[in-house]
Amino acid sequence: MATQIQDSEKFSSICIKLSRHTTAYKLKQLKFLLQDVTTEIDIHDNESFLELIRKLETLEILNRRLPGRSEALLLCEMFDAISLTALANEICSEFKVEKDPLRQKISLFRKFLVKLSDQLNQAPFIKKMIEYLRNEDHDISDEDVCPLDIFQRMIQTSVISPNKLSKLTEMMEFCSRNDLMQRIDEFINNRGVFRKDPHGLRALPRDMVERPSEVKEVLKLLTEGNNRVGVVGRRSGDVIGIRGMGGLGKTVLAQAIAWAASTSRQVIWLDIGQNPDRLALINNLIKALGGAVSFSDVPTAQDWLKENTVDKDCLVVLDDVWNVDDASVFDRLSGKCQLLVTTRDSDVVRGLQGSALYELKIMAKDKSRTLLYQSARVTSDEQSKFSLSMQRIVAELLDQCRGLPLALSLVGSNLIDSRAEQHWQDVLDDLKNSDLVELRSIFPADAYPYDNVLAAINVSFERLEESAQEKFLDFAIFPEDTDIPSDILELFWSSERTERIMCSPKVARRILEKLERKSLVQKGPEQQGKYSYRVHDLLLDFARAKLRAAGILIKVQCLFLYTLRGQCVNGEWAKFEGNKDYYFSYLPYHLYSSEQRSELLQLFFSFHWLEQKVKQTNLPSLLSDFRFVDTESYEIKLLKSSLMLSADVIEKSSDSIGLQLLGNGNTFACYLFQIIICLNLQEPYFAYLIEALQIFIFYFDWRNFN
Repeated sequence: MATQIQDSEKFSSICIKLSRHTTAYKLKQLKFLLQDVTTEIDIHDNESFLELIRKLETLEILNRRLPGRSEALLLCEMFDAISLTALANEICSEFKVEKDPLRQKISLFRKFLVKLSDQLNQAPFIKKMIEYLRNEDHDISDEDVCPLDIFQRMIQTSVISPNKLSKLTEMMEFCSRNDLMQRIDEFINNRGVFRKDPHGLRALPRDMVERPSEVKEVLKLLTEGNNRVGVVGRRSGDVIGIRGMGGLGKTVLAQAIAWAASTSRQVIWLDIGQNPDRLALINNLIKALGGAVSFSDVPTAQDWLKENTVDKDCLVVLDDVWNVDDASVFDRLSGKCQLLVTTRDSDVVRGLQGSALYELKIMAKDKSRTLLYQSARVTSDEQSKFSLSMQRIVAELLDQCRGLPLALSLVGSNLIDSRAEQHWQDVLDDLKNSDLVELRSIFPADAYPYDNVLAAINVSFERLEESAQEKFLDFAIFPEDTDIPSDILELFWSSERTERIMCSPKVARRILEKLERKSLVQKGPEQQGKYSYRVHDLLLDFARAKLRAAGILIKVQCLFLYTLRGQCVNGEWAKFEGNKDYYFSYLPYHLYSSEQRSELLQLFFSFHWLEQKVKQTNLPSLLSDFRFVDTESYEIKLLKSSLMLSADVIEKSSDSIGLQLLGNGNTFACYLFQIIICLNLQEPYFAYLIEALQIFIFYFDWRNFN
């Protein structure tokens, strides 16, 4: 007890000393930095340093009565960041702790902005910063009177983020601070190992309309939930859900929230969808969390999550969840980790213990108009010149879209670069005159509860040229929530082996750019120097329904496989020459979707395919492919169990898969395999012997089993 009192008195004494050295501007810097720790701190308030400490105590971020290592490290980190290093060292000395870069609570991003603010805290620079933002059509409050206020406003409106600093560079150029431009470049290139990079998080759409109130509300829910997490392995109030119908903007809102959160904590984004590969996803999560191993089954991976996230603070976003069981797979995080779930079904969120649900509403009329104009790239000057009849057309377009962001983006994208009143009227007429009865006959009602979404998609599709229509519908054969590499699409579309509209790779890329410009596809990350593309799940449903109605969905899938096989040496699936990442990851999916069950089964009993699959992807990816095999034959079960038994060895050396499979047969088989290797047999004799040996092993094990 006496020691606790002494520590408490020492902590109070240090805080009083720190308050004497904290000027008004340094205090504002501290409040700016603490935005990474809690959103309850307002950088504009007039609280003194000691009042700030009391507030942090009320929020249970500091414990003045029982101060320890965490309190000392946070104070040390704060004063280091505002360039009061001597005081930071004194704190560490008093509490006998060493600075720990692995336990930093404040992002390098905010610390860097604080350093910049020291260089910009002069009236001429502040004036230029405000002028720059106003030129960019960003509102600046009268309260924004110093660089930190301006930086805070830029973060809140997503103008800048840790991975989005181009506008900050432009601002420094506008302020004629070339020295600071260089420092920004150095920061981007040398952020070090402790930088919290968002994993799997895509850039915000170019036509996104900010929804700050919604972002703030969900962030508040996350903050409240985080404060209630106390027992390791037990989750309480730290699963937050965003529910809304398809096309309402759940994913974009979640992206904005994730980017805002990424300034202070690790963010991991996982696309779930209707038919998720749970094993691959949980291994992806473990890798993003720093895990060095892959797991061959979900329960073991869940145990790793529970045990290895005790001291972590991360936000895991599960996007587009359809089934509570899929979300439950990831509900094994501990520490300060949280789940943010987007779904159309509120039961998904309610099925997770200790969850909070945020119901996303349709977009307000003013924001709907902004999104429509941004999608059509209408400038504010052009808006001011719209005639009364043009304004009437805009009002009717907004009524047709009913506040749904997907419909607004699609309609607006059809109006890019066109300011002719007749063109806008034609698009409006197309929306009104869509044959919804026919469309409803081929689309599920639960996917399109509002006719306006279906009408907007159909209008965008019908306005494409025939070749672009065919290429858009081709996205139907690809797995949902997957970035499709451009070169895979170019390969399919330029193939002379299919009875379709052929185009060169260059023309294929132009078509993709056009589809992206029309908001029918979304541009994904670069892969091997080219962009990748994906489609919204409602647009994917549309494409699949169109091909099903025409009776050619499986045919197109088969034509795609025919094209892929044409890129394989001697037609052998294991010898593909092209984008191996996508090919080896998704060939089993395409075989399954094309109903080529026997071909798929043969793939699993091809030693060369198994070997290449593990080399090009990993063992969990191979094990995940077993979900496509309908049969529960003894051979399939034996093959899968053999792979799982040898998982540790195969993960360390993919070349060992052959020996491991043979070793699980019997000793004689292993010796025979070694003899084959020594004979140095060439193809195809080596392959034939391996296949024969596999059959022998299965037979031998079957005899032993029985």
